[in-house]
Amino acid sequence: MDSSTEEIATTSVDIVHGDKHILIEAVAGDHIAATIAATKKFYEWQFLGTLAEYLAPGDLVVDVGANIGNHSLYFAAVCGTNVISFEPLPLAAEILQRNIAVNSLQEQVEVRRKALGEHATKARLEKLDLTNVGATAFAVSPDGDFVVSTLDLEDIQKRVSLIKVDAEGMDIAVLKGAVGLIERDRPMIACEAATAAQQADLEHFASELGYSFIFRFNATATYVLAPARTALERAKIERRAAGVITSTHWATRDLYYRVGLVASELKSVRAVQESLTTPTSSGHRVDSVIADLSKRVEELESLVSELTARMDRDSSSVD
Repeated sequence: MDSSTEEIATTSVDIVHGDKHILIEAVAGDHIAATIAATKKFYEWQFLGTLAEYLAPGDLVVDVGANIGNHSLYFAAVCGTNVISFEPLPLAAEILQRNIAVNSLQEQVEVRRKALGEHATKARLEKLDLTNVGATAFAVSPDGDFVVSTLDLEDIQKRVSLIKVDAEGMDIAVLKGAVGLIERDRPMIACEAATAAQQADLEHFASELGYSFIFRFNATATYVLAPARTALERAKIERRAAGVITSTHWATRDLYYRVGLVASELKSVRAVQESLTTPTSSGHRVDSVIADLSKRVEELESLVSELTARMDRDSSSVD
């Protein structure tokens, strides 16, 4: 399998996030590239937005499995943090370096081209699919071509505020190789656990190190864990949770208000539509306007119903 960028087509998407303009290059046809292009948002932006609540400018984030840099760019450009990005796949690491350079984030983001695990060893490339580069998988192999380090062996002197791990099956091994760092800094942890066995391993790891699960995100289950060993750590979790719940309730109320405004506008449009169908209205042009208006009203009414149902489900899950 070729893991270099030679003869691999790429595409670039410009994201506007608040007052930030971020250019992200990705492999053409890749799932992440297609999602960013369709939404004009960072990939997994809801997940990233939640993590941002736990970060401050100048904090240090360790991004394990950085891929092309979607998450690293968000942490650096939007949150103002420093980032150490670990990415062993050459084609992804090269695009990552270009994304850092084009967004002038060289002073904030450091790339380390190596895999991480529980022990220092080597690995081989097990799976590479150019339509889903983020699912690239490595397997430990003594005669492999890729260096595997551990976070505890890496030179990381500044306190780490967040460790994000997306290592396609090696996630728990990465955390096991970071016990010293985790105990030293007690960072937030965001870790993918795709299978029931991996989730059980993550639960065991969290219980041993005194961490609590506080959020779950993404199509492939990704959990956010917070340190909860001491009374102070637990109090921080409760305070932040209270803020998140309050914000969610206000956001839901605001959405209901906006849906109400749309519903009111639909009622006015419906009244205009009905007036056009009176005997005094005639002509092909009016008929065409009525048909188009009817179709649009039906679409908007369906949208309002769908949004209201979603908000009801979301509100219930928060409660």
